[in-house]
Amino acid sequence: DAVLQNIEQEVRKLRGVTRLLTTINSGGNAGVTDGSIYVGLSDLTERTFSQFDVMDDARAMLKQKFPTLRFAVQGVQGVSGAGFRSQAVVLNVRGPDLKELQKYSTEILQLMKATPGMVDHDTTFSIGNPEVRVRIDRMKAADLGVRATDVATALRTMVAGEEVSKFKDGDDQYSVRLRLLQQDSDRPEKIASLWIPSTRLGQVQLSNFASLDRSIGPTTIERAARQRQVTLVANLQTGVGIGDATAALQEKLSAIELKPGYTTEFTGRAKTFAELRNSFVLAFLFSAIFMYMVLAAQFES
Repeated sequence: DAVLQNIEQEVRKLRGVTRLLTTINSGGNAGVTDGSIYVGLSDLTERTFSQFDVMDDARAMLKQKFPTLRFAVQGVQGVSGAGFRSQAVVLNVRGPDLKELQKYSTEILQLMKATPGMVDHDTTFSIGNPEVRVRIDRMKAADLGVRATDVATALRTMVAGEEVSKFKDGDDQYSVRLRLLQQDSDRPEKIASLWIPSTRLGQVQLSNFASLDRSIGPTTIERAARQRQVTLVANLQTGVGIGDATAALQEKLSAIELKPGYTTEFTGRAKTFAELRNSFVLAFLFSAIFMYMVLAAQFES
């Protein structure tokens, strides 16, 4: 909130700004560390500059005074919602392994920053979600008669919770969920003491065949076409065409050798533009063929 208030003070100094509306965690893909500021300008008849001029001023201001923030300056979209990307250039990087995706997305993001005409570069991959990782010693687990599926089921029940019954009070019905106490669900020493079903010993404590450690993981994991995905986005400078920008970026992408199973794909407006261009070429070819057939039929030659 304090950061957004500081940004508001600077935005109010921009030419033509008459009103602001700030929101934090506005839903969709946003989180508690995401915020947006709607900027209203004076009427077009009252100013000699365009909205795009103010957007360029805002980018320069944010880059100079808030260099550590990830930001984007763009027009208000007529369509919005969860999963909808309003940026002009949207590139999806897909593959099976998250670490490889992080490496490729970081490399491609640098290429986007080096592509003329692209601004507000960003990625949906963000590290910052605290997590507890359970590392199973497969040999010990096999000797003790413990299956990985039983470990996963027990952890899901104790940490995430599982509905085990229903409670009815008059006309109201409530779900009864079984799980650890809130203060114990994020403590590795408590989770390590959980009892796991065993085909040989009945039950075995998790600490006997697994280790637990705290770590930091991605805040969200995107998936598309049954694969993990990282999305890279960018806006365009005033006067830069989406076709020219994507063609320049595609030329740079051809120099990256992706491992088998990893792909890149443009979506959003860049994909729509490519489809329209291909449809126009196809329509032009069909029209030429049709004109030839008409002339051939008319002159019988």
